[in-house]
Amino acid sequence: MATSDSVSLLGFPQTGTGRSASEFNKDIAEYVGLRDDPQGQILAGRCIRRAIGSFNNRPWTFNRLTTDIDLSTPVSVSGEDNEYDTDGAIRNTLAAWVVDSDGNTREYVEWVEFSRWLIEVPQQKTLGTIPRKYTWQNLHQTGRIIVHPSLNTATLTHPTMRLHFHRRIVYTNNGFINVPEEVEEAIEALAVSIIVQKRRPRDNQFSPTIEQRLAVAARLAVENEYGDFADFEVV
Repeated sequence: MATSDSVSLLGFPQTGTGRSASEFNKDIAEYVGLRDDPQGQILAGRCIRRAIGSFNNRPWTFNRLTTDIDLSTPVSVSGEDNEYDTDGAIRNTLAAWVVDSDGNTREYVEWVEFSRWLIEVPQQKTLGTIPRKYTWQNLHQTGRIIVHPSLNTATLTHPTMRLHFHRRIVYTNNGFINVPEEVEEAIEALAVSIIVQKRRPRDNQFSPTIEQRLAVAARLAVENEYGDFADFEVV
């Protein structure tokens, strides 16, 4: 991976619980009496993922990050373009700049929507020493960036592209949810409301619950504290 990434793997220092995914599953399952039930834990995991998906519908200040991409080491060269791996959990980009060896910004790199890229860029068969445009392909799975023009890595004007982006909230079977404690609690509140609703009798499944009201209040509180500005370059 040709990036230097600022993302911590162990969660935020202020996270009080620091629960693993399996522990989180059990805690959610316990609300409906299924803590020690393997199927209950699977259901809880689905509810947590659904809650996190809801929280990923907006950017958050704690997930605004920067990564430096080493332009001299592409993972592949596809046609007229160089490809580089970045953080696979990128939600949206904010801006990209070419920086010199001292870390000073030199050139802005234009983001191009992938559908537009497929039409425009193949017609521009050039070789360059600095990227002018970039896009993503299969972003949330691989985080692979594609730059144009294709770069002559032996004669690069500047060796690094600095990417500013929002990271998605990520949940894996072996990892932690990398968010502040209050946000983890708000995600938990939403996951609890979802699992409680799923376990209610079918004829009473859609009436409001106290868990739903608590989840809404928790979400509003963390949005006021951590909600970020609108996306610049959405992918």
